[in-house]
Order: sequence, then structure tokens, then C-alpha cells
Amino acid sequence: MNFRRAGAGFLFCLAAALATISQAADGEFYIKKVIPSNGVPIGSKGMTIDYQDIFGLRNVKGTIVQMRTTIGPINMEMLPAAAPLSVTNFLKYVTDGALEFSLVHRVDEGLGIIQGGGYRIAFDLSGNVTGLEVVPTRAPIALEYNLPNVRGTVAMARTDDPNSATSQWFINQHDNTAIFNTSNGGGYAVFARVIGGGMNVVDAIGNLTEVQGNLTVSGAPDGNVSFGSLPVINYNQEQGLGFNNFIVTQPRVVPLFPTLTSNTAALTLSYIVNPPTQKVYAITFAGSKLTIKPRAKAFGAVTIALVAQDNAGASAAIQFTLVAGGPIISKQPTLTHTVKIGGNANLAVTAKSNYQMLFQWYRNGKPLHNSTHVAYSNLPKLALKNIQATQAGTYVVTITNRYGTVVSQAVSLVVK
Repeated sequence: MNFRRAGAGFLFCLAAALATISQAADGEFYIKKVIPSNGVPIGSKGMTIDYQDIFGLRNVKGTIVQMRTTIGPINMEMLPAAAPLSVTNFLKYVTDGALEFSLVHRVDEGLGIIQGGGYRIAFDLSGNVTGLEVVPTRAPIALEYNLPNVRGTVAMARTDDPNSATSQWFINQHDNTAIFNTSNGGGYAVFARVIGGGMNVVDAIGNLTEVQGNLTVSGAPDGNVSFGSLPVINYNQEQGLGFNNFIVTQPRVVPLFPTLTSNTAALTLSYIVNPPTQKVYAITFAGSKLTIKPRAKAFGAVTIALVAQDNAGASAAIQFTLVAGGPIISKQPTLTHTVKIGGNANLAVTAKSNYQMLFQWYRNGKPLHNSTHVAYSNLPKLALKNIQATQAGTYVVTITNRYGTVVSQAVSLVVK
């Protein structure tokens, strides 16, 4: 678990994440719930937050394989309902280590695919690289064409024989529905999909320099293989091709979130505290759970941001403030009010404190004051009377005592 210092750059990224996350498509990050700012009683046990309750990848329920590559991870969700034989076959190659250090050996810019699973780096018993070898394969499996080859899907590669798929796979960068369908030898079996920001890595591989040539490969029929579009990094033609130029993959089955026994997961979790030198709370991690406990005789406000990312360019975050000794909101205002023009609405919050509390209501970020249409803006209850269309918007209330300020959940007022 990582500790990082807050900064203006993060706040900008956070705003962008929150702005887009509510429209997350399948496989993308979304925020399940937010944590409202609040007070924390001095001497309390604090709170424990499980990131699994906060973040998720939309409609991701299947087994996840993380394919670590030379330039970043690609997380894939298996789709056994569509291709059970293909999923079982692929997972077997993954779990028995057959695809460890295998290459992405083909990029086809015209089709928009990257392909791997056919060749791997070979090592001797001392762990020294000895060359390339063919990935050992098991018996081929029957074709399972049930899903279209849209962008982001992972399919089994095969020969002209529709029932010849073994260890090789490919990822569609383009929508290849019209190419890899039943008219093309019965189709190509989609068995997984790339989730999170994995397509950023796929596209980056697809944009790499490609080389052609024959390479010695142990186990190949003639002892060598002709590669027509091998993607490489840091390639220098004068120095020639080396093993450090290959795009190497290390696939493994991982959980979505870290566990108590392992941090290896599809998502990396972190938090950001502001001020970074705060001494108000003791903060600890265990698996996917963050525990925040106020220190003895410590008072004041601390802002905490929770961040989840997949290290492939996708992330999500939430931010909240905890005030040790501050006002405690025991009942948040109703999140949505829909009223007709000329109608009335009461927005209310319930809070408690051992010290005097001051309330200030805001609409769209601007403070409200008692007026013809607004009554008691300095109390827990905001009475809106004879509501007009111009009063529609987002309302919050800040509650302040001697130790700090907390902010209520936002209320949306819809005027029809």
C-alpha cells in the first residue's frame, strides 16, 4: 500500500475521475459510493473502510488474468459463459507456467491485433537465457464462436482448421466483427475481454517498431521461425536484436483487490493525506481495508483521498475530510428534491457537537443568506419557499465548531 503526498495535480485528476466515472462502461472503473466528510469523536475506535465497497470495475465478475508485459499490465476478464473450453484451456496454460516469459510475436496494423502465446524465452537450470523456444502445447480445442470480435476482446488464434486452437491468443484493437465471423472458417472464439486501462497498453504495443527476420527457435520444425511483424522496444539496428528488445509477457490469475496475504492484484490501492505531516490520525492498511483512528488528545481536520488504479492508465478516487472533535453528522440531507415552480422544500441535516456549531448553506458553491426565498440559512434546516427555476442546483451545508468544519452530502434540487 502506498502513501503519497497530496498536491494540486491530484485534485485536478480527482475531479476528472469523478466527472467521468458515473458513466463508466462495462469493464471500466466506477465508484460504488462516496464517503461524506464528518466529525470523529475523540477517543473513538475510528473507522475501517474497505476499498471493495468504494471502487469496482463495471460488471466484472469473472476470473481475472493479469498479463504483465514489458511496458505495462493488461488485465483480462475471462468469459466462460461464452467459451468454456477456451477459458479452461487458456487458464491451464497460465497456471502451469507455459506462457511465462512468452512473447507478443505479431502485430498486424491492418487487422488491428496483437498476438502472442506461441514462443517464449528459454532458460537453463541456473536461470540463464539460452534462446527462444516454442511454447509446449496440448491437444487443440474445438471452436467456440459465440461473441463478436469487437475492440478489446481476446480470442484464440488458430490455423485454417477451425478446431486447431492451442496456446496462442490475440487481442482485437479494432472492431473485427465483420472479419472474424462465421464466414471466416467458422469464426474466432472470443474467451475474454480487456478491462480497466489495459487497452492503453495493447495500443502502445501495436504502435511499436516492428522488425522482420528469421530467428532460431528451439522446437520449431526447421529450428527457426520467420517473424513478419515482431514488435520491439529500444531497438538499434546497428546493435542487432537482443532479448531485451522483446515484448515479454507473464500472465497469472489475480484477484481484483489485494488480500491479507498478498498485494498481487489487478488493482493497486493507495491513499493521500493532507496535510501530509498530520498527527491527528493513525492510519493502517490490511489487504483492501484502511483503518483510520484518532490519536489521543488530537484535534483537527485531515483530508484523505482513496485511490484505486490498474497501472495501465485507469484510476478512480474519492476524497473526504475527517475532523477529530468536529461536528458529527448523524443524518445527511435527502439527496434529491423535485419540486414545482412556486412550491416549497426543506433541506435538513442532523448534527451534534460538544461545542457551539455554525451552519452555512451553499448553492452551486456560493453561500446563501436569508432572503425572500431562503429562510434560516444559518440553521440545520434550510427552508426554501416559493421556489423559482433559478433556485435549481446543488446544495450543501458546512457545519463548523472550534475544531473544524465538515460538509454534508450534496443535495440536488430539481425544479419543474
